[in-house]
Amino acid sequence: MAFQFIHIETYARSSKSGTGARSIIGEATREDGYCPHVAKPQQPVLLSGPHPGKWYARVEERASQAKDKLGRKIRKDAHLIVAGVASYPVRCSELDDAEREKVMAWADETVTWFEKKHGKGCAVMHLDEEFPHIHMYAGADLAVGQRASDLHPGEAAKKNAPDKKLAKKKAYTGAMRQYQDDYFQDVASLYGMARTGPERRRMTRAEWQAEQATLKQMAERQQKAEKAVSVASEKASRVVSDAEQEAGRIQEKIDKSVERQSRQHQVFKQREAKVNTAEKAVTKQEEAISDKKAGLTTREKAVTDSERRLAGFWGKAVSLVTLGRKGVEKRVRDAQKEVKESTETEIKKLKSSLGKARKNRDRQTEKLSVTEAAMKRRLDAESSKITGLKSELESLTQQLDQERQRNKPLEADNATLAHDLRVMKTRVSELKTAFDSGDIDSLNEGLSKLTQPESKKKPKEQPSSPRIDWDDEHDRDLPGLR
Repeated sequence: MAFQFIHIETYARSSKSGTGARSIIGEATREDGYCPHVAKPQQPVLLSGPHPGKWYARVEERASQAKDKLGRKIRKDAHLIVAGVASYPVRCSELDDAEREKVMAWADETVTWFEKKHGKGCAVMHLDEEFPHIHMYAGADLAVGQRASDLHPGEAAKKNAPDKKLAKKKAYTGAMRQYQDDYFQDVASLYGMARTGPERRRMTRAEWQAEQATLKQMAERQQKAEKAVSVASEKASRVVSDAEQEAGRIQEKIDKSVERQSRQHQVFKQREAKVNTAEKAVTKQEEAISDKKAGLTTREKAVTDSERRLAGFWGKAVSLVTLGRKGVEKRVRDAQKEVKESTETEIKKLKSSLGKARKNRDRQTEKLSVTEAAMKRRLDAESSKITGLKSELESLTQQLDQERQRNKPLEADNATLAHDLRVMKTRVSELKTAFDSGDIDSLNEGLSKLTQPESKKKPKEQPSSPRIDWDDEHDRDLPGLR
């Protein structure tokens, strides 16, 4: 693995040098006449945004309609887009399936990093030249008066620097050096690339190869750690998702059980109301029977009074109406018989109605008792089910906690890896400082530190935290990280 390469430049619609935005877009899309340096041009791989040709057509359309702050049209030599090129240091002919996956992952991260720095536009990758490389583009927001130089960190720093040639040059160089440092820290270092080449730092071939091997192993180790963490996170997410789904199902069962019990309780109340209504009807019938009995008693009293009055006048009637005695007696007997029969019939009807009402009330009371007992049994059964479901939920919660405890060792290994990477970055920064200052002794001392192991305090043993096997193997293979 070699050192990183990324370069950015701004372009206008037309240029005196002949290299305009249309030319680089044509080279990126492999149009005829724009890529004579490629022996067998192939269609590029689209990584982000629309096709570069369509994207640039919209840029030209907006530029032809836009105006500057003074209301004038945008000049054709005004720089409107920023273009970036990044290369992967493995030949296309040497790419196997595993390396192709790394290239695609590197390309996605590089495009994402470029878009965060300059904004979204479009990006493509070429695999028809010696090394895989990507072309990235972003356009200036002409509506707010922005130009491509505002998206270029070097040009922006140069514009804001004091109006002196040396100051502007230093501002431009510092901004672009920081740009390269940011790309190294965020992307290139994760894929085993060096920040600069061996000649720039005056390294021997053996030192350069040792550093490349170390960076490659660090990148592989970082990728393995990220993969292990991703697998563990995915597993934990599945466990959490399953637990949440199970909890949702349990809660749904509980809700259904509560709803069913509520409906049964309402039915019980309705039946109880019907029984109360029936009891009130029976009470009214009993009151009506009492009223009828009182009426019969009154009629009997009236008949007795009539008989008594008739008996008082009987002696006089015998002497005066001897001949009509039998007729009167017969009428009285008939009247008494009729009253008695009607009274007995009415009493029988009332007693029959009262008996039926009491039997109906007894049946309703018996049904209500049976229903209430059945509902109590159902409520007890549902309560037992709810208790069991709560126990299952507590068990799932304990399993989730245990799974999180098992994932803690992976976090510790990831922290160790991050520490090793910070140490390496610190040593590379010291070498860069020594090189910039021209201190040969410090440079040699930094190189020796880069290949020497770092002394570390022996961590306390934690028998409860398991180790990962591949981590121990790669620790032995990394001379600069043990």
